[in-house]
Amino acid sequence: SMVTDFGTIRFNAGHDLPFVLFLPTYTATAHHHGVLSERLQRMSLEAAVKESEAFAIGDYASALMLGDTLPAEQRVAITKRYAELTGLSESFIDQANLRVSQRRFGKELLRDRGLTVGRFDSRFTGRDRDDAGEGYDYDASYAAIRAIYTASLNDYLRGELGYDSDMSYEILTGVWPWDYGQGGNNRFLNTGERLRAVMHQQPHMKVYVGSGYFDLATPHFAADYSLSHLMLAEELRDNIEVNYYEAGHMMYLRQSELEAQVQNLRRFYETTPVGSR
Repeated sequence: SMVTDFGTIRFNAGHDLPFVLFLPTYTATAHHHGVLSERLQRMSLEAAVKESEAFAIGDYASALMLGDTLPAEQRVAITKRYAELTGLSESFIDQANLRVSQRRFGKELLRDRGLTVGRFDSRFTGRDRDDAGEGYDYDASYAAIRAIYTASLNDYLRGELGYDSDMSYEILTGVWPWDYGQGGNNRFLNTGERLRAVMHQQPHMKVYVGSGYFDLATPHFAADYSLSHLMLAEELRDNIEVNYYEAGHMMYLRQSELEAQVQNLRRFYETTPVGSR
């Protein structure tokens, strides 16, 4: 699960790109929770997501670019299509000016059930103090795995590997201040140019990307967008391999996707120049 350009995932006023790139993950989430139209629910997850991607990068992106000059008739059509692909109500989408942030989506999708959906993995659901807010109280997917993941890794490090340290292991922590240097000061952090430069300098370098369809932290479509905007030489584009998984940010939480990723990684390592035998 990758992000090289933080401009693809930061929801800010006047910055429409994340609204476009998160939409296919909204569709995947709605498909998982069974709130799409009957036509879309009958589709495979991948097919429904592909339909959403085409709308997101096409009619939807064009509509957002028009801002307040978007004709009323076109706005109605975009609203209806957006509702069909997300399971959200047309009135909510209209009230949000066609721009639904990740936090709002996480609260709104299953509001009538009194549930929120997770950020790291939108298959997980949680419950807030009440159902009236515009954002969720906590990430249900992080809460579900935090303690288990931390305890398991601590046990593995100290028990199986024999690594001992007085320092505590923290799964996520507040390291501050970050210094991104020229890569991110006074703008969205973007390490994509570094990746492009290294791949041009080392043309045998290969890159593996694993993306989860239910990842609302670093969505797969945002990763795809970043990769397609590296301005990488055409003969090097096949050096990037992307695999998609029916899971979230940590696709290894689902046994079937863990096994699939292990197979993909083994094949990837065996086909890289360094990994050849």
